[in-house]
Amino acid sequence: MGIVIDINDFLHYGNVKYNLAHADKMLFDRCQAAICATTNLIKGEAIVTEISCKLFTDNPDCKGTVTVLITHVPNQIHWKCPACGSEGIIKNWKNSPLYIQFLKDSNQKSKQIKSITLSSEEFEKLVNLSDGLDECKAMIASAQKTGTSYTISVNTINVFQILEKLIFKIELKTPDRPFYIKLRDELKTAVI
Repeated sequence: MGIVIDINDFLHYGNVKYNLAHADKMLFDRCQAAICATTNLIKGEAIVTEISCKLFTDNPDCKGTVTVLITHVPNQIHWKCPACGSEGIIKNWKNSPLYIQFLKDSNQKSKQIKSITLSSEEFEKLVNLSDGLDECKAMIASAQKTGTSYTISVNTINVFQILEKLIFKIELKTPDRPFYIKLRDELKTAVI
């Protein structure tokens, strides 16, 4: 198993302890770097990092870099140096302030304004489809043209409701069915 590092040993109520010894603070920072390297990994998928092995171990002569992977054991990251064979585990890594901040940032990005981009042909068909719906005209008028495509912002409840009406209308439409099904699916993706 090797060296076992528990992130909770460095924390007090979710914050880094203010009275950490310098060596402990450095070890915590290295663990945070390993945690950052794994934020987009799938369990069991190893990644070679830029983190020097000698920063985790007492082996000052090792020139290797650490490989990290998220194990199937909940809340553990396994690290290993291929050069010297040193290895260890970082436990409770999901409690790391840096990882929690990463999750908050990811959540914030996903809440950002959604939009749909349509080609000129798709936009023209959408305009024709929405002729009878007055509120759709306002949405279409707000579309921004960029080159040969149009971008419609999907950021308010009104736009969601309009798109739902268009989706319903598309589902009833029979001519040019493959195009409208593709458009409906794009609109549903934007709404969800």
